[in-house]
Amino acid sequence: MIFWEDKYPDRGNNRVVLIAEYCDSRINSTGLYWQQIAEKLAVNMRVTIVSPKVHSDLVDIGCDIKKFAPQSVFLSRFFPEKLHNFFRLILALFSTSIQGTNVIVGTNPLFLPLLIPYFKLARVKSLTLLCYDLFPQNLMTQAGPILHFLLRALSKVYAKAYKLCDNVVVVGRDMKQEVLEIGIPETQIHYIPNWGPRNHKCCANVNDDVAGQLRILFFGNLGRFQAIPELLEQIIRVQRRDVEFIFVGDGENRNKIKEIAQQDSRIKYLDGIPMSDRDNIYESAHISFVSVHRGMKGLCVPSKSYFALANQHPILALVEKDSEIDILCEEFQCGWRIDIDRHDSLSAILDEIDKQEYLSKVRNIADISEDLLNGTYSLTLIENLVFGYADS
Repeated sequence: MIFWEDKYPDRGNNRVVLIAEYCDSRINSTGLYWQQIAEKLAVNMRVTIVSPKVHSDLVDIGCDIKKFAPQSVFLSRFFPEKLHNFFRLILALFSTSIQGTNVIVGTNPLFLPLLIPYFKLARVKSLTLLCYDLFPQNLMTQAGPILHFLLRALSKVYAKAYKLCDNVVVVGRDMKQEVLEIGIPETQIHYIPNWGPRNHKCCANVNDDVAGQLRILFFGNLGRFQAIPELLEQIIRVQRRDVEFIFVGDGENRNKIKEIAQQDSRIKYLDGIPMSDRDNIYESAHISFVSVHRGMKGLCVPSKSYFALANQHPILALVEKDSEIDILCEEFQCGWRIDIDRHDSLSAILDEIDKQEYLSKVRNIADISEDLLNGTYSLTLIENLVFGYADS
């Protein structure tokens, strides 16, 4: 029998356990980020992954994948897929040895952070929470009075769980402020932007026809937190005619987009596409939309922002002032913020964008540190954070 230590002797006995909803780049951007973290840590550590969906490449590089029980047809009739997978994750987790390990857990699925007390009781070596969405505060932004009251009460339970973590990693500077207000010491909060390795092609999408037809892309989830109705309200007021608005993705707002597209020929809806076709979609456009529902400042940071910049797309951001994406656009001069309170804000911005203005933003993106753009910076910070315990 060949033991793990014999097969990968250079990784020592340090062990990290990753617990996530997805660890597969083929599913979505969250799955991509977790897969990249696993690949980075597996270079020098023994990595065990507890997730219902894991990319086969992680097996090939020596990660231990915790097997899950098959999905139950019976339970699937009564529970949504995400909740069903959460139950399966719990069963797999309880059969996983985590004592003395470095554990990294995410904020998805929704109830996963509530298991944090279990990790502490199991005497893990260190516990890091990767906080890319802040639950349940983000749900409170669109909840009715009764549900809002219940979520507010639940948020106090989550806050106590967060305080048990040795480290809380936030992907936005506005999110750091929210976590500070929970009562977590600043020394335990680490801002690590959600950059992961991309196939970065310098100026690959720069087209000479930008002055003739400006193509703006929204690529990603079309769900309730993406402010799609507000974005469409801005689009229908755009006076400029030589512009095309391309929506690619799936979610509850897709029918709204189709409806508006029938009234405005500048709007195109291409439905959802495989993650493998992402680069081709980006190369077909010049600029990317990033939009977030009002009230979400500090509660989430759209990962599509980083895909856009890695593909040389300046950002048109329908976000609140001083939110992470607004700060990002200001810091690197790589985009424009659409004023949520002005319905004609997008129209005014587009009236000012010509070829020179567009290329200026693209050059600013090219000046961003390559370590930041290709993800080395982000993943190295996570590795250093884990090794701060692994080497102790």
